[in-house]
Amino acid sequence: MRKTILPSLLLTVVLAGCAARPDAAADAGAITMDHLVFGTDAHEIRVGDQITFSNSSSRALHVLVVGKDAQPRSEPGAPSFGGASGHRAEVGDRWTTPPWDTPGTFWVTCTLHLSMNLKVVVA
Repeated sequence: MRKTILPSLLLTVVLAGCAARPDAAADAGAITMDHLVFGTDAHEIRVGDQITFSNSSSRALHVLVVGKDAQPRSEPGAPSFGGASGHRAEVGDRWTTPPWDTPGTFWVTCTLHLSMNLKVVVA
């Protein structure tokens, strides 16, 4: 009887791990985006770091640009998000920016949602 309990227990543990939300680990460290907000108002990184954004909304498209208050704004030293057209983040998408190579304070916004403003401090 003992020989069948151990394999059954091991299989149960393995299957329980598979039942976890598959993207939970992938979202670790990412800036989440819900319907009208970023998961944080500010994010500090080091020179050369990248930022990963994860659209966790169940219904909202986001268009990310460098800028503030839903308006693209040229900020010297900020990486390109695709210019004024920005980066389109569909529901469930994850996107990682190019490296932030210039120290300073920058803003990221969504052109579709005025309330979405993220302050990025690069030190």
